[in-house]
Amino acid sequence: MYSIKKVTMLLGCLALTCSIAFQASATEKFKVITTFTIIADMAKNVAGDAAEVSSITKPGAEIHEYQPTPGDIKRAQ
Repeated sequence: MYSIKKVTMLLGCLALTCSIAFQASATEKFKVITTFTIIADMAKNVAGDAAEVSSITKPGAEIHEYQPTPGDIKRAQ
C-alpha cells in the first residue's frame, strides 16, 4: 500500500511538472513555492533546471507553528 501511495504521488508531481513545462518557453523558468523544505527538494529533483524552486519555511523550522507573513503571501501570488 505504501508503494501505491509513492507511485501515485510521483506520477502526480510528474504530470504537473510536465504540463507546466510545456506551457513555458524553453528559456523561461517557472516558479514553484512549497510549504515544506522536503517538498522543495522533491520539486527541485523533478523539475531540474527548468524551475526556480523555493520554500516558504526555512530548513529546521517547526512547520506546525508556522504563521504566514504578508511577504510569504506576496511571494506565493
